[in-house]
Amino acid sequence: ILCYENPFILFLMNFSFERKIPHNLFFRGYVLFVVLLTASPQCEIFSQDKRGGAVIVTNLIGQVHLADENGLKIDRKVTVGSLLKEGEFAVTGKSSSLMLLFSNGTLLTVQENSKVKIRTFSQEPFEANGRKVSDLLEEPSASSLDLDLDLGTLVVKTKKLRKTSKLNIHSALGTAGIRGTEFQLSQTPEAGIQLDVTESTVAFTPPGGQPTAVTQGQGLDVSNAGQIAPRPVNPVAAQNITATNEAATQVSSEISLEVVSEAMVETEAETTTEPESKDAEETGEESQEDTPDQPEESNNEQTQEQGQEQSTEPTPAEPAPVEDSTPPVSPEVRVDEVLEQNQDAKQVRKTGNETVSSEELTKFPFDNVQLEKFLSFPKNIQEEFLLREFELVTRLLDLENFGPAEAAHFLSFTVQTQEIILQLGNSPLSSLLVQKMEEEIILNTLTPEGIDLSQSSILQKLNAPSDPLQESIFALADELRESGNSWIFDEFLKRAGGEWNNDWLEKASIANSLAQDKTLTADFMEIDSPPGAQILANPYFTEVSSMYSRLEMDGLVAGNDPLIFGGKNVELLAGSYDFLNELGKGDTLIISAAEKLSIAGQYSLSGDSKSGNRIIVMSGGKMDISEGSSITSMLSDLVILTREDVLLRDNRLESAREVAIRSLRNASLEQVSINAGSLVRIHAERDLDVDGLQLSQTLPSLIMEATTIRLRNIDFSATTQVQLNSLKGPIDGRYPNFGTAVSPAQQLGRVNFIENVRSGGNLMYNRATFDQFGGNITIGKIPGR
Repeated sequence: ILCYENPFILFLMNFSFERKIPHNLFFRGYVLFVVLLTASPQCEIFSQDKRGGAVIVTNLIGQVHLADENGLKIDRKVTVGSLLKEGEFAVTGKSSSLMLLFSNGTLLTVQENSKVKIRTFSQEPFEANGRKVSDLLEEPSASSLDLDLDLGTLVVKTKKLRKTSKLNIHSALGTAGIRGTEFQLSQTPEAGIQLDVTESTVAFTPPGGQPTAVTQGQGLDVSNAGQIAPRPVNPVAAQNITATNEAATQVSSEISLEVVSEAMVETEAETTTEPESKDAEETGEESQEDTPDQPEESNNEQTQEQGQEQSTEPTPAEPAPVEDSTPPVSPEVRVDEVLEQNQDAKQVRKTGNETVSSEELTKFPFDNVQLEKFLSFPKNIQEEFLLREFELVTRLLDLENFGPAEAAHFLSFTVQTQEIILQLGNSPLSSLLVQKMEEEIILNTLTPEGIDLSQSSILQKLNAPSDPLQESIFALADELRESGNSWIFDEFLKRAGGEWNNDWLEKASIANSLAQDKTLTADFMEIDSPPGAQILANPYFTEVSSMYSRLEMDGLVAGNDPLIFGGKNVELLAGSYDFLNELGKGDTLIISAAEKLSIAGQYSLSGDSKSGNRIIVMSGGKMDISEGSSITSMLSDLVILTREDVLLRDNRLESAREVAIRSLRNASLEQVSINAGSLVRIHAERDLDVDGLQLSQTLPSLIMEATTIRLRNIDFSATTQVQLNSLKGPIDGRYPNFGTAVSPAQQLGRVNFIENVRSGGNLMYNRATFDQFGGNITIGKIPGR
């Protein structure tokens, strides 16, 4: 198998071994064909399936120009619709900014007096399927993006990245690694690095140091001397992140993925053309022009027009039409021409080695380095390789330390053994050939049960005797293969610094449990899981643990060792749950999902409310609470928390003491009933929309917090103390907005009484009625904002 990390290929391999399909038939036919179609992003042989990612200018204000790696200004005008290239710097002047859309869905705003470089950007092709950028919940295909921040401020909003993707922002003081988040990163000569995160988690790694996880609501300062100081998020930065990303989202939302995909093709054409054109210059050849079609001008005009209408930033002057600056595409370089023109190849031929004819080589489009190595082999090896697949030969030629001796050793093996060792990654394959590993040892060692181990562990097994740690490594590999989570092996091996120990083996095993789909039923006996502190510290559960930290900051939980039932996708089946015994092990029970938590039906939760026990239902991704579902809890507290939007429609929530609903994005409540003995808290990081909310008439206290609050059809009890906090707080020190006539722009950051908002049955529709009936209602500003 040429790409051992592809989960689908691992499945096919296991399928074949379990059913004893003949190896030759399986490996030489079916799987190699499927690999061609489904090779994973890690597959080095098929790297041509990854093309250059596209960086599209969606909006700009003021003075913006491009510079090369030497800092020299590039004479190419930057306009809406322009494409930035790898190796180029984008430079903004005073009171200027630049909005960029990356083809993986990432939005980047380069703020004033900044300089950022597109170091590398590659991405797998994808199908647009009629979608727009606003339709993306995660990146459309795997990608790899590296940026360099030399100076200034970047505001970033990414889509959820795939496990095989990476997004890093490098600076002189460290690297910010992102999985899917919203944050601001600044670097100045005076203050060093300032990192502020408003959603998800950013891992900041100083040169030669260990990564520091900066979670939502947190910040980090790094001095020029390298001293790291964690802190809460800067309120000014948080407001800037929200406003800037909202503007960038509005500008890019209607852009078609078809346009984005075409931009990737155009970028790839430019990238592959430049070096070939250079070769043509050196040899005196002229290249042919083949300019791809530009995206329709109306798309750029529409994108710009939308950005001008909706952006919260000053509207720039109308940019000039997009210029057609696509460089010509050079003709395909033929091998026989290279033999005549490449000086290194000529020198190889002058050595007197007998080689195959140029005509035979024309069917293998080697690059210069591959061709030189190929011609250094004896003629009999060349002829044997010309009978093989081109991808196989180029893979071998690209191996480190692969010379004539290694080529001869590879060809000395039987076809069966060759197929087995090709399952290895490049590093162990090269090591095996250099060490002249005997065929018998290979056949006895590389059994089907070990094929999905990592390269390093395979080499250890080939060259070292067994020991307890080694046995544990192989046991973990078996466990991961059976669960379909083989990707955890390499991910955690990297985190362990390339060398396993018992601590990291345990973490990988816990991650395997958390990465499986689970169902919780009312007839469960007990929740058998590792200590909560270990689960919250596990790298796989970072998204969940960061939300738990937010609950600690809000005073909703205490302690870092709750009882946790966790999985990748978790489903709660309706019924009556008795958590009395479970909650005897701790005050807090958490039912959590890394990606999606589903609730449908009627739930009754019992336990001991006198001891202050609470149940937390939370998701690191989506939460799907079906219409009409209800949760009735005899426990002290019921907390519902999700990283993404939460929608409650015709639902009923009840708990003995407190009910809390929290979304790290938007929350929407429609015809919802909430009963609690002492307190109801409803919090959304962005928008909170309530249309029909019934509360207990004896509820002592209600707190609602969001950047913007919009209320319809709600009657607050006159005896309930109501606190409504928004980003900007009250108008004239006391009042909300009233009525449907208030424009959306005026609603932002405020508390809005849109329609039929009452207190004690009395309608409040203006300041006078609010003064008369709203004595129990306080309009405030979100603390710390």
